Amino acid sequence: MAAYLYTDIRVPELGELLDFSYTYRLYGDLYRQHMAWQMLLCRNPWSAACEGRGDRGGSLTELARHDVAALRERFNSRPPELPEEVYDFTPPSGTLPTRAGARLAELADTLSEATSDESFLASLARAYQTLGVGREGLYESFRLSDTGELLPTEGALPYLSGLIGCEEQSRMLSDNTAAFVAGKPSNNVLLYGDAGTGKSTSIRALEGEYYDRGLRTVEVYKHQFTLLPELMGNLRSIRRRWLIFIDDLSFEEGEVEYKYLKAVIEGGVEALPENVRIYATSNRRHLIRETWNDKNDMEHQQDIHRSDTVEEKLSLCARFGLHIRYAVPGRDTFCSMALTLARRNRSITLSDDEILELARRWELRTGTHSGRTAQQFADDLASRY
Repeated sequence: MAAYLYTDIRVPELGELLDFSYTYRLYGDLYRQHMAWQMLLCRNPWSAACEGRGDRGGSLTELARHDVAALRERFNSRPPELPEEVYDFTPPSGTLPTRAGARLAELADTLSEATSDESFLASLARAYQTLGVGREGLYESFRLSDTGELLPTEGALPYLSGLIGCEEQSRMLSDNTAAFVAGKPSNNVLLYGDAGTGKSTSIRALEGEYYDRGLRTVEVYKHQFTLLPELMGNLRSIRRRWLIFIDDLSFEEGEVEYKYLKAVIEGGVEALPENVRIYATSNRRHLIRETWNDKNDMEHQQDIHRSDTVEEKLSLCARFGLHIRYAVPGRDTFCSMALTLARRNRSITLSDDEILELARRWELRTGTHSGRTAQQFADDLASRY
């Protein structure tokens, strides 16, 4: 295919199409869906320029127009080397597309409806604008590999409106995130408090809530903090809004990885880009464990006691502009949460009083009454009733 920008678009082999269908759990016209996938993943100067902004015209658009006739012809063709089954593929019974697969199928349908080269090009530009270029357009969340690669993840996404017992915390988190995706001033966020109170779930809920507005999440583990400068450089060039998600952040005596995080958030050579914020969860307010030796490292001057060691450790916490506390609910709130979660499963026909009595027994048996415990109770009840 003679092209300036889309030189790598090619006819896939049968094995590729079958692997492609298995990965995204797709059915229907696998050939067109795979072609749409290739175009979505093709990062070139024009697709990168359209990302997040749409087609702005100019010479890049003219080069894309040169390619579009051949692109559209290949997209609408039926290569004779492929069997007829790939154009109307039927998966095993009960198979549903993944969220990424559903987006690919929708894009393929949109491109199929284009009646001219111009409308085909306009549909492709809108896809780059709304989804983005590359796998970053298909997935809400990623994790960082130990080699620095972004690996897509796709699990069940909770909804902010469905979180119980942490409504005020969710509102504060959502307000800050809405400002961030809108390009307004926003803060890095530390969610701290007791285990099982909804900290991580609240951040996960943002992935689905703000996906359509360009938000993507990358989970980074503590041992990968040395990769943060390189990651910041990579994310800076991708026109999405990125949350660096660090779960269960804390440091023990002797661990120095927190210095890499401090440098990235503020003052480092590869500082935090405008399109990146850090959201972390922790069971500790101050993140780094203090010891009695820290207390002994004191300077006494004019009745002021200052410890350089303590100040350095507390300074990491200060890098997060917004602190949101999550606390274990009271027993009455726990019972209300357990009842609400149980009622979401319509197969449970017990009365409210019966559910509440079982919830109290569950709380006494487990010894905790957090939101996580309420969800575990509801899951157990659903499995038995």
